[in-house]
Amino acid sequence: MPASRLFLFDVDGTLVDCGGAGRRAMTVAFREALGLEQPFDHYDLLGRVDSAIVREVCEQRLGRLPDEAEVQRFYQVYVERLAIELEPRLNYRVLPGTGETVEALAADPAVLLGLGTGNFEAGARLKLAPTGYSHRFKCGGFGQDASLRPDVLRAGVRRAEALLGHFLDPREVWVIGDSVRDVQAAQAIGATSVAIASGWQDEATLSAAAPDYLFANMHSLFRELTSARTH
Repeated sequence: MPASRLFLFDVDGTLVDCGGAGRRAMTVAFREALGLEQPFDHYDLLGRVDSAIVREVCEQRLGRLPDEAEVQRFYQVYVERLAIELEPRLNYRVLPGTGETVEALAADPAVLLGLGTGNFEAGARLKLAPTGYSHRFKCGGFGQDASLRPDVLRAGVRRAEALLGHFLDPREVWVIGDSVRDVQAAQAIGATSVAIASGWQDEATLSAAAPDYLFANMHSLFRELTSARTH
């Protein structure tokens, strides 16, 4: 019987904390591809989509959009530099409860696991590689798919439906993330929103966005999933 529920996980602050590796890699990419130093002055990265970051920073700092050659050069440098930044695993952490939650969901035949992240797919996979369970996420929506986070999630749902061979009830799409933007994107597509206060926004901030579920950390989500199966 094919899976009937899709879980789309954010990456940074939800599954892992990469210790700023992504920001450092992007800083190098902006300098080498676009000649920009200190690109993130007065710019909030939290919950942003990578393709939108490139466009918005160029608009702010250069007064124009990047051309396709610049975007491709940025992407190449970013991915190469991210691998370098992640190699020593400085301050890299798999967030508590993540492994047991992912493995429990992966073992459920009713569930398909995917990613719903603003990261370019290559970046997301690099960030998850040290965990050993990147392969558990069979599909996803990524930063190269769209510049708006709801559209990133829609891309993930489309890929999941193509894998499953059937359409999914929007409420059976569960979006798990650590930011208000994750919650808002889930709400925009009619999905079930799950906020995890494991990143850079606290429970009070996340609660104000009115997620369907709010947990202090992934351990709490795991306990909730385990409890639901036993009742």
